[in-house]
Amino acid sequence: LAARASLVPPAAEVRPVTAAFDLARKRRTLGLRSETAAVGVISPAVAELGLATVLEAAVAITRDFPNVEFLFVGDGPDQEALAQAAHDRGIGGAVIFRGARADVPEIIASLNALVIPREVSGSVGYALQAVATEVPVLAVRTPALAAVLEPVDPEAFVPPDDAPALA
Repeated sequence: LAARASLVPPAAEVRPVTAAFDLARKRRTLGLRSETAAVGVISPAVAELGLATVLEAAVAITRDFPNVEFLFVGDGPDQEALAQAAHDRGIGGAVIFRGARADVPEIIASLNALVIPREVSGSVGYALQAVATEVPVLAVRTPALAAVLEPVDPEAFVPPDDAPALA
């Protein structure tokens, strides 16, 4: 039986961004400035899901590239603490927390890059959405994310909890 078994690739719905999509308007409604590069994370706001690592990387990135903003989408118990950590590290002006949103496909299309620091519910779909809208993805390697991203960009992976590699 094992010899006949095969891996079924992950499936997730990818919603097309319509022709009426207005990138500049979406970025404004998210609080992103038009002249910045936007790096997004879509995850519950829980530090242990790699968000603290993303903030550490953001410190290094914004030091060298002050025109980069980080958008965190998702609710969770650590949202306030993560926002305070960004402020304490001097990058509060470059970090935006937006809570849970229903317009994730349009948010992804508004980004210059998507970071997936941990595989959580929806991560595979977010990766597929990013690939469909030609937004680069940087993610931890899991079997499901590798199945989606490896054929597109074999170098899209970083080790978990490695801020220097993420930066």
